[in-house]
Amino acid sequence: MDTVRVRGELHCYSCGHVTARFEGEQLESGFRARLIAPLNGPTVRLQPGMAPRCGRCGGQVYVDELEVIKPPRRGEPTVDTRPVILTTSDLTALLAAWRS
Repeated sequence: MDTVRVRGELHCYSCGHVTARFEGEQLESGFRARLIAPLNGPTVRLQPGMAPRCGRCGGQVYVDELEVIKPPRRGEPTVDTRPVILTTSDLTALLAAWRS
């Protein structure tokens, strides 16, 4: 199985703050991701068993600017610019990986 790597941002619905960027990869056993704190302002709030919240206002966050990164093949660009649709279970697995 080829590794599928993704990256994106978590934005707040209420105040629009970019609470974190994330990078991750799909594994056979699930999804592994890491959060990257923003350069300015508070980062995302994570609590076990709860959805991530904005570090600034406590609002709900959503995934934006999602990119799928494939290993480059000869003569192909590195970043796949086609739109990506994640299933709810994929997004739930991504969020669960951040909590651990």
